[in-house]
Amino acid sequence: MSKPRGSDEQNQIAWDTIADRYQAERGWPHADLVWGHRIAPERELRILGELAGKRCVVLGCGGGQDLVALARLGAGSLVGFDLSRKMLDHARALLAREQVEAALVESSVADLSGLADASVDVVVSVHVLSFVEALDRCLAEAHRVLVPGGLLAFSVHHPLDASTSDVAPYVWAKPYFQVEAEWAWGALGGAQTPFRYHHRGVGQWFAAVRDAGFLVEELLEPPATSDAIWAGEDYSAKLEWVPGTLIIRARK
Repeated sequence: MSKPRGSDEQNQIAWDTIADRYQAERGWPHADLVWGHRIAPERELRILGELAGKRCVVLGCGGGQDLVALARLGAGSLVGFDLSRKMLDHARALLAREQVEAALVESSVADLSGLADASVDVVVSVHVLSFVEALDRCLAEAHRVLVPGGLLAFSVHHPLDASTSDVAPYVWAKPYFQVEAEWAWGALGGAQTPFRYHHRGVGQWFAAVRDAGFLVEELLEPPATSDAIWAGEDYSAKLEWVPGTLIIRARK
């Protein structure tokens, strides 16, 4: 009997499988940092504050869009971590096209061993930590590499959105307290390589960040705006009723 895949291994295979089609058909904005579907961008939300010259790390940088966006917002040195080699290939191409310098590291976001203690000002992650099983290690590593007073800001799939159907009347599709779930992105050819999610509740996210030694400054559930980022018609309509993104800002 083969050994069951861990979340990192399973998600790495899944992202590598759909990387080309994802970037060609979906992608993600890079002119500004966008925290989730149909919510205002960073220039309006101002979650990160002034970034001029600050050393920033992106956990789960994917195709590099968030790195480019942070550069446009004035960030200094940039490092992106991602476990998908194919996604990092797309990141290198985007960084070259946009003439942005950033170091790219092929690694789980729970392993930041290439960074020294207290060497980073800001850690950012956009809709990635819901894929991470070893959240305690990931947050501990983020805490270790941040300077005193450093900022951690991340967005995740809102647990209410994750627990309800994308089609009206948006009934419960899984128990709110069921953390682990598998889902195959069949529309992008990933039906045979399902992703493994870890849909923690709002209280669980708060506790995990607090237990890693951070002071939670804000929990945000931004309402839908008129903008849509490759959200299908049904899902776009759902976001008028159910928050799609949870954002947490915390300080070391």
